[in-house]
Amino acid sequence: MKPFSLLTLLFLPLFLFSQNCDCKSNFGWLKKTFEENDAGYAYALEKKGVKLYEAHNQQIAEKVLAAQTLQECQAVLNEWLTFFRPGHIGIGLHE
Repeated sequence: MKPFSLLTLLFLPLFLFSQNCDCKSNFGWLKKTFEENDAGYAYALEKKGVKLYEAHNQQIAEKVLAAQTLQECQAVLNEWLTFFRPGHIGIGLHE
């Protein structure tokens, strides 16, 4: 067996294990699920206003597109959640 082939076989599991983060998809799911299910969603909109919420969504959507790692995506999604109840709701990575 050639050395290159042996090295490829040894390191292949490392390349296969890498996890891609589709932050845009994750944000879409989080936003839709939160809007449809959170009891405080309507209250937050009432208190802060729809225009502020839409501006917040636009700002976060730009950051979501720039996120390259799971950690960056997690930080952006948590930033989006702070619009509603800072310090009371969040997401974490299970590594």
